[in-house]
Amino acid sequence: MKLLFCILVVVLISWNCKKEIGPQSILPEGNGTGDLLVINEGNFGFGNASVSLLNSESGTIYNNQFRTINGVGIGDVLQSVKKYRGKYYFVVNNSGKVVVTDTTLKLLYEIQGFNSPRYIEFYGNKAFVSDLKQGGVYVVNLTTNRIVNQINTRGWTEELMLVDSQLLVMDKGDYLTNSDSNFVFILNPNSETKIDSLKIARNPNSMKVDNLHNLWVLSAGMSGVESPSLTQYNLSSKNQLFQLQFHSSSRPSSLCFYPVNNRFYFLNNSIYSIHSDGSESSPQILYQQTTENFYGLDVIRGKLYATNAKNFNQTGDVNIFTLTGTILHKASTSLIPSMVCEK
Repeated sequence: MKLLFCILVVVLISWNCKKEIGPQSILPEGNGTGDLLVINEGNFGFGNASVSLLNSESGTIYNNQFRTINGVGIGDVLQSVKKYRGKYYFVVNNSGKVVVTDTTLKLLYEIQGFNSPRYIEFYGNKAFVSDLKQGGVYVVNLTTNRIVNQINTRGWTEELMLVDSQLLVMDKGDYLTNSDSNFVFILNPNSETKIDSLKIARNPNSMKVDNLHNLWVLSAGMSGVESPSLTQYNLSSKNQLFQLQFHSSSRPSSLCFYPVNNRFYFLNNSIYSIHSDGSESSPQILYQQTTENFYGLDVIRGKLYATNAKNFNQTGDVNIFTLTGTILHKASTSLIPSMVCEK
């Protein structure tokens, strides 16, 4: 009897500990409407990633819309999404797949066979998918929806961007140590080959191109080795044009660009902005963080959308701001909101 009691205690403790790691599921909601998609990563290993619909004017949000429409969850850790030719391509990291839907979020099919996919970009009838562990970029044929090739780089490939018919891919080196130099590799999407490279600052996390097609890279740096920085490069000459260095304790992230006012926006606990012409020696603070744990930042049609992941173990929210930092709405999301994009 004593042994049985001990076994029951151990089982109960184990069950309770597992429960505290993260919520097991997100309850479905009714069908909603909205002009924006909110990507909710969900907890690693729990398969509770989800998609929300957000109204940019009213701040009204409808959560868990993929499950509501399809009756199943989208997968484990929803990393990113991109719309192409009337379809949404949802990159689901820990499930190793890309989920394809129509514009109503109805499931069409899945593209399988990835290791740990991150982002997706398109060129003609091809998709290019970056990966955490694969050491390269996958090439997908959009007719057969199968992986047909891989372009090798060095290590962890992250954001992808098509610029002047060339594909830029951020490479962060070994995903466990990131002890090597970091690069942006330039790929030819026609021949599916690596044609050039640009050495960049350590631990890059986001990149964007300004109105003059100069590349800007935001990097977290490496403690004791290199400070975090925001750096501008000329893509033709590969020369560095401008660099803003941050305090060594900073962790800037989520660089985004709004071409209408030529300004970049990014997170560094709070929300900051800087003009793309390099005329400002330091960024302007738009919104001072209080209790928020900002996780993602996007600029869409003249508004800023900052996702608040809170403690990564409860429902988060999306904060909608003007471009000068005035808060307009706050909408409660599902677990770990990370990205907002146009529907």
